[in-house]
Amino acid sequence: MASHSRCKRYVRKDGDIVWIKLAVATVRDESGKKLDYFVLASRTSPRPDGLRRPLQESEEKFRRLFDSAMTAS
Repeated sequence: MASHSRCKRYVRKDGDIVWIKLAVATVRDESGKKLDYFVLASRTSPRPDGLRRPLQESEEKFRRLFDSAMTAS
């Protein structure tokens, strides 16, 4: 069974950031033919704090810049 996993960041409607670990595996029969995919999503802890704060600051700067660009038009 071949598999792949990754962490993804989702932003909730209230602005909170949620980290989800996605694991995907290909299910095959004895001959190797693909039968289906198995997907598991689980909530995981946030990225290390050293990465989280700069990301939030960058997002806030982008939002301010975007908002000011829209009003300048």
